[in-house]
Amino acid sequence: MAEIITIANRKGGVGKTTTTLNLAYSLKELGKKVLVIDLDPQANLTRCFGLENADDNIKTIGHLLMAELEEERYLLKEYITVYDDINIIPSSIYLSVAEAQMRMETGSERILSDITELLQEQYDYILVDTSPSLNILTINALCTADSVLIVADTQIFAIVGISELLKTGGF
Repeated sequence: MAEIITIANRKGGVGKTTTTLNLAYSLKELGKKVLVIDLDPQANLTRCFGLENADDNIKTIGHLLMAELEEERYLLKEYITVYDDINIIPSSIYLSVAEAQMRMETGSERILSDITELLQEQYDYILVDTSPSLNILTINALCTADSVLIVADTQIFAIVGISELLKTGGF
């Protein structure tokens, strides 16, 4: 059963995406089966995997969250792309549409948990890269996580971001 690790901080530019990418490759090199979920509408992690045109060509996490919200039938494998032996559910700006819809739905903080529950048996690790804000997407990532990796640098605003993230509960 996969360990789900969410990489988070409310501050941007502290290395969340870089940490997620390097952790995915390190775990892969150790022989682990890894799924990466890019839960940031900026889709920088998706670009790191060479999927710059995710909006046009493939199904993304935004499409998957909308399908789950609308209770549509779907095949999870249609949303997973393989790059260099790492599986990724890519992101795109469309994730912003899903986020807006999720804000209006009661109980939407557990949608990602419902999805990852279906994937846990297939992977050793599921890594979730988040955006630099405490929005419904980040709350979903925190709710599904077994552990949270808070990435920070030593700048004052990064430390403030950690403090504010810890205030959100349970850490």
